[in-house]
Amino acid sequence: MIDDLIYFSNDAVTSKVLLNVGQEVIAVVEENKVSNGLKAIRVEAVSDKWEDDNRNSSKGLSDSSPRVLIGCVTSMLEGAGYISQTTYFSLESVCEGFHPCKGDWVEAEYWIRPGTWSSEAISVKPLRYKRVDKVCISSLCGRNGVIEDSIFFSLDSLKLPEGYTPRRHDIVNAVVVESSQSCYIWRALCMTPVKREAIIGEAPQEPYGALLLKNKGDVEVTRTTSFGTLKEGESKAVVIWIENKGEISQDLVSCRLAGWDKAHQFRFEAQGRGQACAGVAAVAVSEGENVNSLNHHREDKPDPIPESSLENNTEISPDGCACTEESREKGDTAEKQEPEPGGLIPPGEKTSIVVTCNAKNPGRCKELLLLCFSNFLIGRHLEVNVVSSEEALIAVREPFSWKKPKSSQTIVSAKTTVVVTTQKRNSRRQLPSFLPQYPIPDRLKKCVEQKIDILTFQPLLAELLNMSNYKEKFSTLLWLEEIHAEIELKEYNMSGVVLKRKGELLVLEVPGLAESRPSLYAGDKLILKSQEYNGHVIEYIGYVMEIHEEDVTLKLNPGFEQMYNFEPMDVEFTYNRTTSRRCHYALEQVIHLGVKEQENSEGPN
Repeated sequence: MIDDLIYFSNDAVTSKVLLNVGQEVIAVVEENKVSNGLKAIRVEAVSDKWEDDNRNSSKGLSDSSPRVLIGCVTSMLEGAGYISQTTYFSLESVCEGFHPCKGDWVEAEYWIRPGTWSSEAISVKPLRYKRVDKVCISSLCGRNGVIEDSIFFSLDSLKLPEGYTPRRHDIVNAVVVESSQSCYIWRALCMTPVKREAIIGEAPQEPYGALLLKNKGDVEVTRTTSFGTLKEGESKAVVIWIENKGEISQDLVSCRLAGWDKAHQFRFEAQGRGQACAGVAAVAVSEGENVNSLNHHREDKPDPIPESSLENNTEISPDGCACTEESREKGDTAEKQEPEPGGLIPPGEKTSIVVTCNAKNPGRCKELLLLCFSNFLIGRHLEVNVVSSEEALIAVREPFSWKKPKSSQTIVSAKTTVVVTTQKRNSRRQLPSFLPQYPIPDRLKKCVEQKIDILTFQPLLAELLNMSNYKEKFSTLLWLEEIHAEIELKEYNMSGVVLKRKGELLVLEVPGLAESRPSLYAGDKLILKSQEYNGHVIEYIGYVMEIHEEDVTLKLNPGFEQMYNFEPMDVEFTYNRTTSRRCHYALEQVIHLGVKEQENSEGPN
């Protein structure tokens, strides 16, 4: 454009000079009589450097300063390529470490050769690039793949460490450049794998929790310590048995709660001692010890325990596992009281602890019970699900299950059927239908529904095929195929769906229709049912007019189409029997064909 008014093309430029925005030109203009627009038929650049241009015309490149070009690599040749289809560059002019591919966005400095007026890049570098760390390879197909569903890469141009082949779900670091690759705007230039162990920071802590719950020192502790579901205000007691199956006596120093439950719903009592120990107790922890091993999955860790106490054959001072009462005052530290010893457990003997849960706080609760022996610790999780009376009123009565098709024995509600208004046919086109209905026998349906042997209905299925049983045998097989098709179609019935409007018609969205689940065709019949009200259901018969991906345009009763106000409807698909009826009709014609004649041709004598 010249002065934002005059249009011109490259063919109108004299001497094929490359023009720049803001450059002065002289133009010959004509008016388009149709559009009343102005078009330049000749454009000549105005320049005051004629002498300089003549002096340097014998040189290979223009003496003007290099110009900057931002464009896309449109093609790659052997050792060279083109930017925006016009600017040539060689791989020698590309910056180190960057191997351009088709679609990459680059920034280039170029010269214009005055003899041929062709442009050549003297330096090429990626327009934008960045580094991405710890990203996942989301897909891999052949030699192409995608990182994080947004970064494209090809093994043909990707730089990889020696011996590494990318696989799906690998965690990698990558350097990516801006590139137009189908629906992706980034291309990976190089990639290195990341060891998963370096990412999972909590992995080393997991074995300590498992070690704590493990039986040790030939001592076995009851593992079933769940209280199940309790109503708010209820109480339940669980007996935890501690059995010594070793050959030496084990000293149960004390037992305590870790204090995960802030509502103090749990308390325990050693049988025979009659002394309850409730509340939160503290454990002596040496400075520098790791206190997060037991409670690494909790945000708050009120009572840390040293990792060293979890390992077998590691001595623990009785002071390190004490049961105390909550006697903390503001500004004072908790006073740790030494518990009375739990007593020796001789070989082959067992003792028990009664843990009581008083349901106070609605929700799921988890507590940790610690059994402190002289040389090791054994832990058990105490779990309970507390429900309030209000929550019990809206609780689920039965597990979720897909809606089952109603059996034929179910009491059918009163219903009204509304069909599509029939259109008058042209009297000259009254074509009769020669196809009988061929209804499916009720006995055969009953055999399939009740899983009765089909041979009780049609024993001919077990016989060899001949002309006498041809029709009956194949008719039965066709009916069986229809019955199974109807059963499969019922699985796709929909409940509580809302139709969309498309002009005066209604559109039904059927998930999975694009994959023929279910299989629908134009002309198929559907039944729309209103929600049951006072035992009455209204059925609307509709027909498929148009199918576009998963949207089905329906033709329904005009009154319903106008009055429909996005009420939820139940949809029932029906099986189109036209093709099957044609097959039945063809079977009736078999008898007229007769048995294939076999002719024995004899040669001349």
